Amino acid sequence: MKELGCRDMGVNCSSVAKGNTDEEAKKALWSHAEKSHAEVVKSLTPDKKKEMNAAMDALLRKAAAAPTK
Repeated sequence: MKELGCRDMGVNCSSVAKGNTDEEAKKALWSHAEKSHAEVVKSLTPDKKKEMNAAMDALLRKAAAAPTK
């Protein structure tokens, strides 16, 4: 299971989005953000959205490379 949290993206929110794939987790986090942080999402430029997607990709790669417990 892949997970991304709002806090991972610098937002003071305890929500964690989950998905079976990286893309599902990213889609779930964006969906949550659009509902719960609509003003922030609306203010994002296309370039900032690309940066955030790249940051999500980096976090997911880092989590995949981390040793399992």
